[in-house]
This record gives sequence, C-alpha cells and structure tokens, in this order.
Amino acid sequence: ADLILRWDRALPWGSLSVRGVSNEHRLNDGSGLNLSRRGYGMAAAAVYKATDDDTLSINVTGGDGIGRYFNGIDGAIYDTTNRRIVLERAVGVVLGYQHKFSDTVRMNIAYGHQKSFNNEYHEYALKNLPTDHRDLTNRTVSQLHVGAIWNPVKYVDIGAEYIWGRRETILGERGD
Repeated sequence: ADLILRWDRALPWGSLSVRGVSNEHRLNDGSGLNLSRRGYGMAAAAVYKATDDDTLSINVTGGDGIGRYFNGIDGAIYDTTNRRIVLERAVGVVLGYQHKFSDTVRMNIAYGHQKSFNNEYHEYALKNLPTDHRDLTNRTVSQLHVGAIWNPVKYVDIGAEYIWGRRETILGERGD
C-alpha cells in the first residue's frame, strides 16, 4: 500500500509544494517466502513568477525505494543471498524557465539530473545481476529540453522541442 501526502500553497510571487510518499515493496512467491520493506520519498518544488512573461521553477526529489515515482531508477531488488529486499537511494533536481513572447508564443527550457547513490542496492546489483540488467541500471541521468510552443487558436498548441540526454550505468558505461 502506498501513502502519499501533499501540501501546496499559492503565493503572490508563485507557489510552493511539498510532497511525501511511502510505498511498500512486497515479495510473496507462494511457497513460504513473504517479505516486505517500505520505501519513502520526499520532494519540494517552487515556482517563481519573476515577471508577467518569465517564470522560474525548481523541483528536488529524493528517497529510498521510490523507483516507480522517479524516472530511470529501479527502486528495489531481492537479495537472494540474504533473503531480503534492498532499496535503491536516489535524488534528483529539475530546473525550469519559461518566457512568454506574446499571448500565443512561449519558450521553455528545463534541465534535470538524477543520481543513484552507492548503497546495498548497488553492491548487490554489481555482484549478482546478469550483465544485461546491470547495463540497464542507471547511476546518473541528465536531460536538457528546449522547446517553443505556438498557440494559434484556443486549445491548439503547436511546438518543437530539442531534447539532449546523457546516462551512466552502474558499470560506468555512458551514452548520449
């Protein structure tokens, strides 16, 4: 069972948000193995409206075992040697900027970076997972998005976006 808590506050200059999640990782193989371990995550976000045309944002997220709430990380793995669930620890940040050139044209720039930390999850994964799964387990992921959006009529958005990304696996392999 997951538990999600959220607090949002609109302010004269923008908004603040604080969120928390607790999620259960459960393994029951039907033959007597019944394990459970609780993960958690915390996040905070702020949006600052610098002018009528310029908005800045920041979002910071982190926790143990929050894989499905976080892009590009697994969250948890079953340690067959010690018969336990081990949780991945990760943190990430997203920075954003939007400029409105007019009522119908705007530009967005966003940069995000997330990192998984060395802990019992990575120790187990490096020693025990098949190579093809270690290739899929990220150490870091970074992305840059730059986009322009045109709103020619109400409820219609036309846009173009450039996306650059880089990832590094727990094996140290990198790709763009």
